[in-house]
Amino acid sequence: MTDWRKVATESLEKFGHRNWIVVADAAYPAHSAPQITTVSTGEDHLSVLGWTLDAIAAHPAMDANPYLDAELAALADARCPGIESLRHGITSLLPQPAEIVLHDQLIARLSQDAEHFQVLILKTTALLPYVSVFLHLQCGYWSPAQDQAFRQASNLSPDSLP
Repeated sequence: MTDWRKVATESLEKFGHRNWIVVADAAYPAHSAPQITTVSTGEDHLSVLGWTLDAIAAHPAMDANPYLDAELAALADARCPGIESLRHGITSLLPQPAEIVLHDQLIARLSQDAEHFQVLILKTTALLPYVSVFLHLQCGYWSPAQDQAFRQASNLSPDSLP
């Protein structure tokens, strides 16, 4: 089995804003795009998620915006035993609230972004649906809000340029 931590560490050294890391369930499919690397971790979902979030936090140039499938919030233990505990574990680990998006929309966005940017998928042993955590990497030292404020103050927009 591939040393997923080594692959993730090497990816993080290259990655920056606009790259994605997905901590996925065991049934997550392998994408055909060459820019998407899928690695089977053979490990527990929360352990892989915690390690990944810590590794991102250790890089001062990086931050991550988390996304979760909207379907996850609609599932209950009665239909899917164990889902409530795993959902709680996921949201407890996230450093900020996740943006909630329908699964198919997240997959489409990931595929679209993979046309230009690399993506790393870390498959875990989780056997529950819609528990994948999509981490869209951002610049760690210059937030989107800072960039927007700067552009507005500097009158830098596509409409303002000759």
